[in-house]
Parts: sequence; C-alpha cells; structure tokens
Amino acid sequence: MHRSTATQTARQILDWQPPVTGVTQPRDDHRSLLHCGDKPLSSEPSGNSAPHSANQVDSAKAASDVADPFNVKQRVLIVDDEPLARERLRRFLLKEPSVEIVGECCDGLEALVAIKGERPDIVFLDMQMSGCDGLGVVARLAPDERPAIIFVTAHLRYEVEAAGVGSIDYILKPFGQERIQQALKKAQQYLRTKREDEPGE
Repeated sequence: MHRSTATQTARQILDWQPPVTGVTQPRDDHRSLLHCGDKPLSSEPSGNSAPHSANQVDSAKAASDVADPFNVKQRVLIVDDEPLARERLRRFLLKEPSVEIVGECCDGLEALVAIKGERPDIVFLDMQMSGCDGLGVVARLAPDERPAIIFVTAHLRYEVEAAGVGSIDYILKPFGQERIQQALKKAQQYLRTKREDEPGE
C-alpha cells in the first residue's frame, strides 16, 4: 500500500460518523499490519533490526512478571509521531511475554486505518500528533471498535479529557519498564472484564 493510498483511506475515515449500532467485522489474522510510513511489519526475522524477532522475545520472557489473564498474547499497536518514543516503547514491550507488537503508526490517520483494519487489543496512543490527535482517534471509533486505550504523552493537561473518553491509563513521558507493566495490568483487567461481560460468556 502506498502512503498516499493509506492517507486517502484515513481521510475518508475522518469523515465517517460511528453508527448507533455497529457490526464488528471479523479480523483477518493472516494480514500483516503496516509499519510507520507504510512499511510492512513482517513476522519473519530480518537481521538484528527485526522489532519482534524470535530471539528477542524468547530472551525477554523471563524478564517480566506481568501475568497474562487469557493465556494468550494481547495484540498491541504503538502510535507516536516521534521515532525515539516508538523505539523506547517497543523496547519495553518486547520484554513483556503477555503481548505481541502487531504494528506501529506515525500519526492519527495511520492509527485509524490500523485499528479499524487489524483490531488490536491494546493501543499505546500519543496525544499530540499531526492530522488527527489521540483524542480525535478515539472519537472517530465506534464503541465496538475501541481497543484498550493507553495514552502516552509528555503533557499532563489532557488527563481529564483522556479519562472522559474511557482510556485505561495515562502514561507521562519519560517512563520506565515498571510503568509499562502497570498499564498493561490495567489493560488486561479491562479486557478480562469486557470478555466476561460479553453475551454467551
């Protein structure tokens, strides 16, 4: 997918209004999510730079004490317009055995396309971004499309607004491994409760 195509699709999403009742489309787990800048995030290792190579994940599992409430990995999307911020968050998440990184986005427009198309369980979402900020991303998602949202920002002033849109946590930069673990535990508890409340559960 070319970046211009992704941007055009995202701008169409911006004009879309969530329906009162929506039907969740089934997720195709065999598709690979776009990396920031529309670069495919392959599941195959490609040298030492692969963001979630098998060796990195295996060696990191012993370093974390975050319990997995479903005995399956939660799919995580990283959204931040700063490359260093994405790299730092990716590095911490790779140490957590309960999650897998399914993609990264540079801005809110890419995030909308990725969330609607890939349906991640958890999104670490920057607040201030070009095109569409973090609050705008959440506002343009129907209730049944919303994953567990964890805002990650350097600004304290948006905390009340973040809580108002139902975010699970609000992480201030800079942060460390322990703070990421705390946020993951909150998100996993939210997902557990959500699953238990689903009809037929």
